Amino acid sequence: MQMLAYRHYEKRILYYGCRLHQQQLHEGEDYVQLRPTVSISFLDHVLFPEVHEEHLRFRLWDEGHR
Repeated sequence: MQMLAYRHYEKRILYYGCRLHQQQLHEGEDYVQLRPTVSISFLDHVLFPEVHEEHLRFRLWDEGHR
């Protein structure tokens, strides 16, 4: 549980999620083995005050290849 409102938390959680994703493969393994990576944050502060929803779902993708 993240109890303090750290500066740039959204960048840090993205980094941690990417690290979890990256650690699934080893040299020479096929990318089709990659499984989705899920990060769940329980915060003691409001991360996005302009958003009223309590549940947010973010995805990374290339706009040109949806």
